Amino acid sequence: RNDADALRCEAAALRRERDDAGRVESAATRALKESEALARDEADAARREAASLKRERDAARFDDESRRARERSFKEEAGALRSERDDLRRDAAALRRERDDA
Repeated sequence: RNDADALRCEAAALRRERDDAGRVESAATRALKESEALARDEADAARREAASLKRERDAARFDDESRRARERSFKEEAGALRSERDDLRRDAAALRRERDDA
């Protein structure tokens, strides 16, 4: 009788652990998908911004001082966008690892 009760309690605890792990995995998967969607949105925005910046640069090509100043700014902004993209990729990879570990 006590063995059966202990086994039932252990089985219930294992089911709770399984259910908890499933919830953690679902949350990690949702977070990963959201992170990946955000990374895609950021990449799309970066591409649009880069195209916009190129058009601005082309429009300013006859003004040497202005063009040089803009190119420096574009490079700094592109570096910042690449850094942000890399951060998002690292976050997505960490979320994938968390999901896989769950």
